Amino acid sequence: AGPGAAHLLSGLVDADQDRVPMICITGLKDVGSVRHADFQDVDQASIFRMAGLAISETVSHISQLIPLLRNALYTAISNNRCVHLAIPVDIQGQLVTVPKLLNFRPENVSRKVLERAGEEEIGGLATAILKERMKSQHMVIFCGWRAAAEGLGNAIEDMAEFLDVPVITSFDGKGVVGEGNGFSFGVA
Repeated sequence: AGPGAAHLLSGLVDADQDRVPMICITGLKDVGSVRHADFQDVDQASIFRMAGLAISETVSHISQLIPLLRNALYTAISNNRCVHLAIPVDIQGQLVTVPKLLNFRPENVSRKVLERAGEEEIGGLATAILKERMKSQHMVIFCGWRAAAEGLGNAIEDMAEFLDVPVITSFDGKGVVGEGNGFSFGVA
C-alpha cells in the first residue's frame, strides 16, 4: 500500500505497451478503512485501469481472490498484457478456499493459435500484393508486435526493398526493421 503502487505505474504501462505479460499484485490498507482516511488512501484499481491496463481490480472479499486471479492470469498470458490486482492487508491474511468448478485445467484454457500459411496461400498473397503495387503508387508496410515476436525483420526488409515501399511500425513493433534502413519510416 502507499506510494509503491504509484511509483510502479509508469513502468507497468511501458511493459504493457511492449506486450510483456505481467501480473502486478499490490497491497492495500484493510477493506474497512478504504476511502475513510487521507493517508495512503488511493484507489489503485481506478488509476491502473485509467492508464490502460487490461484488468485492474481491488479484491474486496476473499471469495473474489481466486476468480479474479484466474481472469488476470488468463488475460496476461493469452493477450500478452499487464494486469493488476490490489489485495487489502486483511484479505492477505485470510485462508483461501479454491472453488471446485474453477476450470483451471490446461484443456479448459483457450489460447490463440496462429497456423503457418501454406505455399499456395503465400503465393496467392504475393501475387495480390504485386498486382496492387503495379496499379497503385501508394503502398506502405505496417507491422507490429507479432512481426517483431516472430523475428520477421529480415523478411519485411526484403519485401520493402522488392516492392520499394516504406515500413512503419506500431510502438510495440519498434525495432522489427532497423532504423538505419532506408525503408524504415519510424513509428506511428
